[in-house]
Amino acid sequence: MIDIILHYKWKYISFLNSDDTYGRSAQQQFTALAAENDICVGITHTISLASDADDYDDVMDELLGMQKSKHATVVILFVQLEMVKNIFSAASRMKAGRKFIWIGSDGWGNYGEMAIEGNEEVAVGSFTVIPSSETLPDFNSYFRSLTPATSDNPWLPVFLNHYGACSMPDDCENSTLRAIDSDLTSHETLVMDAVYAFAYALHSMCHAQCGEPVEDCATCLNLSADSGELVDYLLSTSFDSLANGRVSFTENGDISGRYTIKNLQKFDDGYKFVQVGKWSDNVHVTSETVIGQLMPWYVEVDDVTGAPISVCSLPCIERHSIQIISRGGMPDDCENSTLRAIDSDLTSHETLVMDAVYAFAYALHSMCHAQCGEPVEDCATCLNLSADSGELVDYLLSTSFDSLANGRVSFTENGDVSGRYTIKNLQKFDDGYKFVQVGKWNDNVHVTSETVIGQLMPWYVEVDDVTGAPISVCSLPCKPGERRYVIPDNPCCWECIKCQPFEIVINNNTECSSCWDLEHDPFVSQRIHV
Repeated sequence: MIDIILHYKWKYISFLNSDDTYGRSAQQQFTALAAENDICVGITHTISLASDADDYDDVMDELLGMQKSKHATVVILFVQLEMVKNIFSAASRMKAGRKFIWIGSDGWGNYGEMAIEGNEEVAVGSFTVIPSSETLPDFNSYFRSLTPATSDNPWLPVFLNHYGACSMPDDCENSTLRAIDSDLTSHETLVMDAVYAFAYALHSMCHAQCGEPVEDCATCLNLSADSGELVDYLLSTSFDSLANGRVSFTENGDISGRYTIKNLQKFDDGYKFVQVGKWSDNVHVTSETVIGQLMPWYVEVDDVTGAPISVCSLPCIERHSIQIISRGGMPDDCENSTLRAIDSDLTSHETLVMDAVYAFAYALHSMCHAQCGEPVEDCATCLNLSADSGELVDYLLSTSFDSLANGRVSFTENGDVSGRYTIKNLQKFDDGYKFVQVGKWNDNVHVTSETVIGQLMPWYVEVDDVTGAPISVCSLPCKPGERRYVIPDNPCCWECIKCQPFEIVINNNTECSSCWDLEHDPFVSQRIHV
């Protein structure tokens, strides 16, 4: 999938996966490989098996928003059959026909047109990547000649009934698979390869451990799962498949990858998945993507490349450059422009950069004098500045100096600089909105933290009548004559319970106690609520 994306120079991708091991592991591997190949992943969604139509509509709405604002056309669908049907149904409901290029995994790609039935117009142009499996004509001829009358396979009548060759239980007895015209991907030769791999591994293991002549391997081989010996023989097995080329394994036990790339295309008589390419990752060669035909696109294409684009931002047009702040045109009239023309509210941190440079300068100065002596002619030859030594760090931690702009600079034992923060508040004015400095926070190494908010704040939410500031609490204070019942495991929340007329609130307003019980208590003296 990554190589298809690179082939068409797509740079901004969305990724939908099922909430199971199949989908989650795919998302993790895809995002890692995407980052390595300079591909950005804009949206990732792990879709629950319990998701309903509204959930799918929400996902589709987000994709449409991203497609409109960011030109994000390509969507990876690493999901199973039923889930992709729900995704395409949501796309149909949201009128998303011919908006996206879907790239699908074998979880639904193996099912061909069955996966997109009823939603062909939103799925047209989709790519699927499925394991390559060539066919054996002799086996196909034999397999298609089987009937329930000539085969003892109990699942054959069920298969024939499901794909429309007959109706159980009456008329399947003499039906054959010849009547079935299916676009389902056939993987029988991959099963054959798996059987042959074990056969070759067991053959090699038997000859190595039992000697010649071999009469009964079963009695001399150690085939327990704990021994792991058979795995070693499997990993070293290599043979020519009956249909799929050379079969061999990596050191991790993966078979060399071979995938078929299909594309859903529209014809006069309907929609059909057409093979358009192959992907190979042989153990001894690098991966190779071969897409061998001119593709019919069903979404808008780029005038230059003739293929769709899927990017976050379009390239800058000629004689334009990417700029964050500018008050001049490019490139003609910038020669005599100055920064005075820029009225920006961006926070400037250049003096912090100066402080960092000075900190290293002071530390190196102290280290040089301590280790090289006087007079100092060439510190570079006598100082140990390797990262492993950690000596420079020790001198940095003991450095202390007056900044050109920010007061005293010193470090904690953990290497943190004394904290100084500015507090700003977004306020509304007649001419617009602006962040206004309203306070400072200071955590000098030698003093406690201090927050100074130095102006009367304009609030834009409801305020408390007493404090004149907003409140943010779980529970309001209880009224006189009420006790607090604190909710377990949440000390910020409570319920207010009214005491009896003859009771008084005690113990920090958490208990009601009878006045008679407190009559002789010298420490209780409070007004009783009447």
